Amino acid sequence: MKYFGTIIFLTSMTIFSFSIESCTKNTNEAAAVTASAKDTWTIIQDNILTPSCATSGCHASTSDANYVQHNLLLTSATAYDNLINISSKNAAAKTAGLVRVKPGDYISSLLYKKIDCQTTSQYGALMPLGGANLSLGQIEFIKQWIIKGAPKKGSVVDETVLANNTACTQAFLPMQAPAAAEGFQLAINTFTVSPNTEREVFVNRNTPNTSTVYVNKFIMQGRPNSHHFVLYGFQNNTSLSPVNTIRDLYNTDASINIITFA
Repeated sequence: MKYFGTIIFLTSMTIFSFSIESCTKNTNEAAAVTASAKDTWTIIQDNILTPSCATSGCHASTSDANYVQHNLLLTSATAYDNLINISSKNAAAKTAGLVRVKPGDYISSLLYKKIDCQTTSQYGALMPLGGANLSLGQIEFIKQWIIKGAPKKGSVVDETVLANNTACTQAFLPMQAPAAAEGFQLAINTFTVSPNTEREVFVNRNTPNTSTVYVNKFIMQGRPNSHHFVLYGFQNNTSLSPVNTIRDLYNTDASINIITFA
């Protein structure tokens, strides 16, 4: 997976803002099959929300670090009632008239927008935060459940939808650089992150300003699950690291790269 990062510095002069053959089936038999199928909501809870969302630090407890921000528990005892027709604390979602789950309308359901990597940009980070993106099958399963009225009981979505294990991916589109009079842009080199790993890198960039610049705003953009972006300078400029070169904090054996660390 390629990761990119872009940061724009803005000076004080800028203001931003799818032939069906008919067949006959015994009605009682059909009813028996439906009755024996697992409830769609239970599948969503057990196979998606519990392992991916109701985890420590996220949506498992009122003591989770981010609970004050989202006020959303997704445990089996609370998730359904906390989702159906409930307003979110997300300001952009409120302005757009979204609720967490609006039965019959996935477009107006924030839950769908927060798990579909193609539609999350204006409503905060993609979920699960810091974890693997949901598969296309899981996202479609939730979407179809919402379309069918988001019932708590009953099998309303074909489980074979979940067979699509392809992870949702999003093409990264770098931000357009600001006009020269508005500020300047710095971008991190493209680098690769191996599956199921993290990579922490550093890049030394020279800013283009020739005189002092007073920064009143900056805009940062990165691929989903990129995090902990740090901007820093050097007090001692006599032995700086090479310019425009990616440096890793950790070696391939997971030990600290002493030269980078220093």
